[in-house]
Amino acid sequence: MYSRLIELKEVRELVRTLAKLGDDEVKAALIILYNVSIGEILFLKALRASGVKNVGQTLSTLKDLGIIEVGRGTYSLARKYREVLSKVAREKNKTVPEVGAGLARYLKEKFRIDHIVWFESTEVVLDGRRRS
Repeated sequence: MYSRLIELKEVRELVRTLAKLGDDEVKAALIILYNVSIGEILFLKALRASGVKNVGQTLSTLKDLGIIEVGRGTYSLARKYREVLSKVAREKNKTVPEVGAGLARYLKEKFRIDHIVWFESTEVVLDGRRRS
């Protein structure tokens, strides 16, 4: 399913953009993709736990590139990417977060990111293994 998703224009554009960025920006983008939308505190914790060094610059870069949107205390995947995930989710009878998380895991492997931390509600997912 995710290899098909990569073929969509908007996702190809995202992948090409990520390929030009450093590990910190890729990690941050994958955390957003995994969650689709995340509260600021959890997002900052996930970034630091994933080893992102210059959080402010990383977020600024992703915002300038149109990958993320910043709300009041939240960070979200940009609308054009959310709409693509939503379309695929409807087609596959899945939720948008399920599709985003699956694509994030797929891209983590594609970009060979060794260490990334995703937060799911009160659980922490460290490199695919749940922690309480």
